[in-house]
Amino acid sequence: MPQAEASVPASSCSEDRPLFSVAKYRYLVLPFSGTQQYRLVREVISVGNQMTEMLKGTLEGIVLAILAARPAYGYEITARLREQGFSDIVEGTVYALLVRIEQRGLVDVEKIPSEKGPPRKVYSLNTQGREQLREFWRTWSFLAGRIDQLRTDTTHDTAHHTEEGDK
Repeated sequence: MPQAEASVPASSCSEDRPLFSVAKYRYLVLPFSGTQQYRLVREVISVGNQMTEMLKGTLEGIVLAILAARPAYGYEITARLREQGFSDIVEGTVYALLVRIEQRGLVDVEKIPSEKGPPRKVYSLNTQGREQLREFWRTWSFLAGRIDQLRTDTTHDTAHHTEEGDK
């Protein structure tokens, strides 16, 4: 019977908050040193690292695309991201990104009075932001085409080698 439970962070976690995190747990039963008693240790295993890294390079374009549809405030953008399947996106990451794209002049900001607290900052894509979004889609199309070609080539090569191995 376990005597204690401790949570052990995964070594891949960074000190700052993750952009995207998906985790599952691994439970270990470990003996207490020099005794017949055991303890249950819960270890967090991060399984979203590849998604996190890919999102880091594309989140700006994704947010610009959301704003191209219509102006929105930070929480609303986060909600739209979650509706699109980015369910574990960290809200603070979206706000930090909005600050950066505002500083770069990609959005216009209007403060709208709120019934609950300070005014909301509503972000809308401006001309410079639309050009940046067009460039994002050009780059995305190029990369997606190359990656798809690599996948097709790899799949074909794998199937070809398997057929030769079956002979």
